[in-house]
Amino acid sequence: MNDNELGNEKLDFPWQTPATVAHSWGFHSMENQWKSTTSLLRSLINNVSLNGNLMLNIGPRANGDIPHEIASRLEDIGQWLAVNGESIYGSGAFDLDSDQHDWGTITIRANRQNGR
Repeated sequence: MNDNELGNEKLDFPWQTPATVAHSWGFHSMENQWKSTTSLLRSLINNVSLNGNLMLNIGPRANGDIPHEIASRLEDIGQWLAVNGESIYGSGAFDLDSDQHDWGTITIRANRQNGR
């Protein structure tokens, strides 16, 4: 996908979105339009549910420090993944047409017990 372009249909091959936490790709001292944690998580979940990946650029400062706005979002995402990570890690699209359900985004992954 192009920069910050999220998936909108299931693809049968691996793909990814290179995305930013704000609007610039590197650190910018005047940056003030940060994407919310909810928005970033929705992007991740949506891409995984379509067989995609989200490659998140964080834009550290010149000395390597991560701005607070980015660090707090990464910590929040990490806490969410600690609880819900099995729906993301190693998961992909579930073959169920969106017009057959209305309860959200679905992922599936293989496991040893029942195969999926």
